[in-house]
Amino acid sequence: DTLEIDGHSFVELNDAIEHALKAEKPVAIICNTIKGCGIDFMAGDFRWHYGAINEELAEKCHASLGKYYQTRLEGKGV
Repeated sequence: DTLEIDGHSFVELNDAIEHALKAEKPVAIICNTIKGCGIDFMAGDFRWHYGAINEELAEKCHASLGKYYQTRLEGKGV
């Protein structure tokens, strides 16, 4: 059995895992994702798929992720 889901959706991910745990045979879960999702200046930009970031940029990434997940947890796109 194979499931294809939005890998950024907590609901879809939870449902897929629950399905897999109940299944009597192996289940493959394909999670479609966007590299850098949740970091406004990185999402979908291939230039961020490699290399390292400095401490200042790491702080910006954490702040961006914090805003992204807060919005999702408020029910605006979980």
